[in-house]
Amino acid sequence: MDKTELRKQMRKKRKSIPLEEMKGKSEKIKGHFLNLPEIMDANTVALYFPIEKEREVDTREIIRELKKMGKRVALPRVEGDSLEFYEFAGFEDMEKNEFGILEPKKGKRIDLKEIDVLAIPVVALDRDKRRIGMGKGYYDRVWKEIKERELEFIIKVVALAYSFQVVGECACSEEDICADVIVTEKRFDSF
Repeated sequence: MDKTELRKQMRKKRKSIPLEEMKGKSEKIKGHFLNLPEIMDANTVALYFPIEKEREVDTREIIRELKKMGKRVALPRVEGDSLEFYEFAGFEDMEKNEFGILEPKKGKRIDLKEIDVLAIPVVALDRDKRRIGMGKGYYDRVWKEIKERELEFIIKVVALAYSFQVVGECACSEEDICADVIVTEKRFDSF
């Protein structure tokens, strides 16, 4: 199946998850994520704010827990064709962007080299941890910058996904971001 068709099917399936089921799965994912050794060792964790209508894994409780743990949390902000990361200052300091996604108002910018763990949203990914996103390429461009700056051995990329989003094979390319760890409601895989 090609990337476009897989993206379409998986988005449809994800959107069909009942809200209560999504919350339950997100809670389990939160537990697995917060117990990763990479999180225990991290100072700065970059997350995303979920697109509710897309039923993405809800990261709001993860953000709260990380703050309680004393971690610095970074969230992305769309700036042109790029994602820039800013320190999370509170839910009241968020605003909707052109896509209707909440993102931090400009504040303290966090350079990629300061990020220890980068949690990414997923439409689908395969067992080799190759990811398909929404199709705009924002995280793929972040991945390109990570590689260009030789940070791929410093930043741990964690894909947050529902177990049904992990498929046998994705039609991914070299430009697509790859995860080091996959966290689902059932388990996490780290290599």
